[in-house]
Amino acid sequence: MSIMGGKMIKKFYIAAFIFLFSPAFLTAEENVQVIATEAALQESAVPETAAEPEQEKEECYNLYYKFPLEREIFYQMNMDKEDEFNVGGRTVKSENKTILYLSQLFESVDGEGNGSGKLFYLQGWQDGQRIFPQEKIVTVKMSPKGEVLESAGLQEVAAEFLKVVQKSLAVYIPGFDRIPLKIDLTKVPSNTFNPFLQSFIMPLPEEPVAVGEKWHKGDRNMGEVEFTLEKAEGGRAYIKMHSKGRNGVMEGNAVFDMEQGIIVSQKAKTDTEAAGRIVERIAKEIESPDKSQPVNIPAKTRLVISMNLME
Repeated sequence: MSIMGGKMIKKFYIAAFIFLFSPAFLTAEENVQVIATEAALQESAVPETAAEPEQEKEECYNLYYKFPLEREIFYQMNMDKEDEFNVGGRTVKSENKTILYLSQLFESVDGEGNGSGKLFYLQGWQDGQRIFPQEKIVTVKMSPKGEVLESAGLQEVAAEFLKVVQKSLAVYIPGFDRIPLKIDLTKVPSNTFNPFLQSFIMPLPEEPVAVGEKWHKGDRNMGEVEFTLEKAEGGRAYIKMHSKGRNGVMEGNAVFDMEQGIIVSQKAKTDTEAAGRIVERIAKEIESPDKSQPVNIPAKTRLVISMNLME
């Protein structure tokens, strides 16, 4: 029986990206900026020449994260994973469901608009089995555009997710969940895991955007992610997400309540073949307790993650 060491941390967190997404429990405030510059009409020397009509200016929205003070906001996250296996020329599917309940509570905002507060990982279940047996609290400092500046306690959450990832990998590598892991993530500085949390926070545009305009963010796993403001109506902004990278294709959307300045919902669907490659690499390095059982390599994996405000 092999014992995993620190060199496997990176592989585990690439796997975690595929199997689990950390939520971004932040809020966004839109600040409408109306471009109302009037064109100066020049008098024409020819009386019969009419002045050209003014062109209607597009309404732009300055989206930035807002941190409502002393208001705890609750979310439910559902993560549905479906694997496809090729068994004797037939396609066999396996499903896995994870539910998490989380909340955010910000306590201060500095002069630059950076918010400081807490993210609470309250409780969760994976296929009916309890995870996060105790509430985990992460202290964070975030910029208005969604950058994780500082954190404390994130290593505790990472340690819990590592257990969930290990259980998820046992579907592919029999007995994997019984391998003792000599990785004490609680000893690792919290800021080490900021990029992991950052991967799941929607970046907001640096400049005001009109409906139809796009902004981009590079991601080391999914390549460049493209965001589009699809529409703004009824006090809400609707954002579309898309990426196509080396680890698959992602399509998603998010809804901002522009009046309250909070995320109402977000959903992402990822289709990837990377899970199979990761399983193969890990299986070569780790000796499974169940040697008699074959390793199950998924041909395709679909992960659907949705997060909804609990009102």
